Formats: sequence, C-alpha cells, structure tokens
Amino acid sequence: MDNYREQAEKFLNKSDTKINITYIGDTFSDWDKENRHATYSVTLSNKKHSYTFNFWDSLHNTENRWITFDEYYNKNYRNKKTGGSYGRSHLLRKYKELQEESRPNAYIILSDLTPYMEDTFQDFCDCFGYDTDSRKALDIYLKVQEEYNNLTKLFTSRELEELAEIQ
Repeated sequence: MDNYREQAEKFLNKSDTKINITYIGDTFSDWDKENRHATYSVTLSNKKHSYTFNFWDSLHNTENRWITFDEYYNKNYRNKKTGGSYGRSHLLRKYKELQEESRPNAYIILSDLTPYMEDTFQDFCDCFGYDTDSRKALDIYLKVQEEYNNLTKLFTSRELEELAEIQ
C-alpha cells in the first residue's frame, strides 16, 4: 500500500494540489440507509479551483475506527494459537496500525474519483449496467457528472490521465 500512497502524494505534489480530509461523523450514505459509515469532508484545492465533497468509508473501516484495544485483542488474539507469544507493545503497535489503516488517505480518496466521463446518459448506463428508465441511475449519473466537472476545473487533461493511472 505504501507504493500507492506514494503515487498519490507525488500526483498531488506535481499538480500542486492540497488535500484536506476531516472526519465529520458516522452518517448514512446515499446508497446505504441501514448502516452508518464513517463520513469525511474532503477538499481538494489548487490555484485553479477548490472542490469539497463527502466521502463515506467502508463498513469494515468504520468498525475498525471505533474498535477498542480490548475488543481488538479479544477478536484477534484471545484463545487463539498464534504460534508464539506477543508482548503488549507488539499488540499495541498492531492495534495502532489498524487504526491508522482504517482512515482514508490521499490514495484512497484519489482512487475513488472519476477522472473520465461517458459522453451521454445512455453511454453511462450501457457502461455501468444501469437501466436508462431508472431515476436512481439518472441521479447517480448527475452526481458523477458533477464530480467530473469539478475535477476538470482542478486538473488538466494530462493530469486527469495521470490520476486514472494511480487507480
């Protein structure tokens, strides 16, 4: 994962773009009204444009974000044959790594963006398997189009190609 993070950081540096990721709470996403997801406000900004949007993390990462050390220990090490004994400092280090890995970073955010857009709603539906009669599909298309339009204000066409490569 370090190589991917490195690619994302290089891309941001090369395009002179800053990223700010702020946790705003656990909320229901547009697509999942049954489970709360860790939600972040993300701002990408450079001299040309600033774009702020919400990022809903996975349920797995949301769970890991709030797991206590005792819960982590009980889930992963208690009553399991680990092939050796682990000291508290080792377990604490593994727990902190889990906590860090459960938060979005530049790579996670950038790889989730849409650096290209289908020309028409029909093309979009054909590409992603949506029904052109679906209101939900139209709503998704419009949101993706809005994201893409903001990205074209932030990045040149060459930078958008580079963004697609780090995915």
